[in-house]
Amino acid sequence: MTTETITARRSRRETACTALAALFLLLSAAQIVLAAAGAFGLGWDGHGFANALAMFVVGVLLFIATLVAKGGWKRILAALLLLVVMDVQGRIGAYALETPVLGIFHGVGALVIIGLGGHLLHASRRR
Repeated sequence: MTTETITARRSRRETACTALAALFLLLSAAQIVLAAAGAFGLGWDGHGFANALAMFVVGVLLFIATLVAKGGWKRILAALLLLVVMDVQGRIGAYALETPVLGIFHGVGALVIIGLGGHLLHASRRR
């Protein structure tokens, strides 16, 4: 294998990480818009299961792509933390239906998720 081949493969792997992180952030923005639409009575079930599932699937793919791209332990840890926070976020959202004060933590969790997604996008473009 030549150095150019190795560099091209690494470049494709990093491009995949960048694309997945950007898609993740786009889905995050859609989730916020849909939540706001539901909160202000537009009649949409906007903050529903489908977009959250899509975010989780893209998050898993991003974690796998980060592993394959050999993104370094900090990026791998950030991608894993993203999945953990997303799981906790879903649970907090479910519990907040019965205990509304937990909704505060649901909002904070959304900020953490977007921050991690932005970090992963920045890190994948930096390499």
